[in-house]
Amino acid sequence: MIQKISQAWTLIILANVIPVVIWVLMIPLASRWSDSFQIFTNLGRLTAIVGYTLMATTIILATRLPLIEKQLLGLNRVLINHHRLGAISFILLLAHPLFLTGRFLSSSTRSAALFLLPNLALWPQFLGTVSLALMMALLIITFYLAWRYQIWKFSHRFLVVAFWSASSIPLLLPAMFRATWLCERIY
Repeated sequence: MIQKISQAWTLIILANVIPVVIWVLMIPLASRWSDSFQIFTNLGRLTAIVGYTLMATTIILATRLPLIEKQLLGLNRVLINHHRLGAISFILLLAHPLFLTGRFLSSSTRSAALFLLPNLALWPQFLGTVSLALMMALLIITFYLAWRYQIWKFSHRFLVVAFWSASSIPLLLPAMFRATWLCERIY
């Protein structure tokens, strides 16, 4: 029984660590922590990567696949883990824009404040703001309003919309794909 759970958790941890390892290998670590701008940028990226992969994990746990239920010893354990990982994901995704905003604090508090507002000229930032706002609204509804199960379940489906909206952000960031370790090997 314990072996089943540890195998499932090993797979979950591995699936969430692999993107971090790829990110670490993309650019030399020394250049990532050279000044406050780089530190805030990379903490922002790291919280986004881990938060996003944990959100993907919570979506997979929410599918209620019999194999997952069997590995985690029942639906109740799956839902408890879904809730815990979802909370960690949410905290990391909330920290992501705050770290990115920190890049601008040394130069201008106005620039930092403006960074938090949706900006149609910057699509990745706009999609991130919309995704996070949608996620926050849905989770507030989920935690604080007592709805019938069917309505609650229906509202939960919109979290997938926030997830897919956030999925497009890296595709709009050319810096993430320029001369990276992974792309050099693929292309």
